[in-house]
Amino acid sequence: MFLLGDRSEGQRPYTAMTALRPVEDAAVACSQAWIAENHTTPNPVGQMAQLSGLPERTFKRRFRAATGYTPVAYVQALRVEEAKRLLEASDLPADEIGARVGYEDPTSFRRLFERSVGLTPRATGGASAGSGWRTGRSQAVSGGGDRLDLMATPVKRPANYEDLRQVPPHRVAELVGGELHASPRPAFRHALAASRLGTELGGPFDRGRGGPGGWWLLFEPELHLGEDVLVPDLAGWRRERMPELPDVAACTLAPDWICEVVSPSTERLDRAKKMQAYARENVAFLWLLNPGTRTLEVYRLSEGRWLLLATHEGGEVVRAEPFEAVGLELGPLWGEADQP
Repeated sequence: MFLLGDRSEGQRPYTAMTALRPVEDAAVACSQAWIAENHTTPNPVGQMAQLSGLPERTFKRRFRAATGYTPVAYVQALRVEEAKRLLEASDLPADEIGARVGYEDPTSFRRLFERSVGLTPRATGGASAGSGWRTGRSQAVSGGGDRLDLMATPVKRPANYEDLRQVPPHRVAELVGGELHASPRPAFRHALAASRLGTELGGPFDRGRGGPGGWWLLFEPELHLGEDVLVPDLAGWRRERMPELPDVAACTLAPDWICEVVSPSTERLDRAKKMQAYARENVAFLWLLNPGTRTLEVYRLSEGRWLLLATHEGGEVVRAEPFEAVGLELGPLWGEADQP
């Protein structure tokens, strides 16, 4: 996948992107947040458009109106900036660096790099490639030239609830640490695992049928915890802390238990920022359910840190905190037939 684009913007995408202004268009902001972590992916512009929920032509028009740059130029700038970082910090050959940042053709990468930076990364690699780049830059600085910042740190404002409300309805929108995240709606295998887990736990623990009861269990509740807006796949509150279920659209009382059903598109967010947020709010128990690997990870909060109690897999029957009073058969969560 080559992202060369046209040259109608000349050097502008690379020399002028020194202070990216925050954008008000939520669909564009979502695509910006996604591409910042996925700029090496094939067909990035197409995936950005799909994430936005807009037709591709409409997305490209709105992206340029919001940022001043075409999506192709924006992705090129991210890739070249990452290549600069690798050339400075490693002894990798330039061709390998080009491949790492998303360019399979070394000639195309070198041409783009030279056009945007004004220097040619040396293709022989190793220390010579890194020192060649560093020497070229130090000469420019010693000669009185300004340092070329391809992508200076964007000037960003924290996302807010109004940004979240503008996310297309086919996305699950969350605010975590001032950043807006818009995830795809769950695939069927993900949805099956969540719904069957809720069914298995709901009888004995929510309704008290065949179990001790004492819980409220909800699918995808909206949680307003501090400045964050989080939507876990399932959450549970002990009734001693929440005697009655409030008639509200969002809850500010942190749950006692949360389950996130992990998928490739959400795993990074679930395991990093959301787990940190749940620990900060003193959620006592956390489950990570992964239909892809057919595993259940069970965590308990201990002194502000997550302690992994167990990792269960396959078709085991488990007794997992805080619902250890009743055995849970994992096989049906993956779509396997129930045991007789």
